[in-house]
Amino acid sequence: MKDWLARNAYFPVQFIFTTYREERVDEELMQRQIDFKHMVKGSRKDNIYILEVCTREQLLYLIDQYYWLAAENETMFIVDSKSVIQIKERFITKLYSYITMEAEVHKGNGFVIAVEHDGQGMQLVTTKHEWIGLKNLQKTLGDIHLEQWNDTYYGL
Repeated sequence: MKDWLARNAYFPVQFIFTTYREERVDEELMQRQIDFKHMVKGSRKDNIYILEVCTREQLLYLIDQYYWLAAENETMFIVDSKSVIQIKERFITKLYSYITMEAEVHKGNGFVIAVEHDGQGMQLVTTKHEWIGLKNLQKTLGDIHLEQWNDTYYGL
């Protein structure tokens, strides 16, 4: 994923993730001079970070820092700057709520990469013509190792 994004992402991108360890994250992001918005929602007190990433170096740092944190990170999205992620708090009772994130992909060259919370995979939703379909996606890979391919799933 890192190699593919380093070759193909166009900036700026939005980087959205949740974490249970807010105390160090704010400090880490400020030290790296990465603009971010921090909000807390849900009865579990989910810390949601929305970042604007302007360089490949920042993006690769964030993936290295937060991609593998299944114990600390449930949600991660990498999104082009024109697509919209709506974060909503859903109430079951007055005391219990949870958050949902819904993506609206830009009709032009939009993309949303949703990373599974266990760090084992990702999903790419895109309207970028050059990335749609097996043949076009293969063109973007370069020398990235291919593990599994079939008509509906591509494993990198």
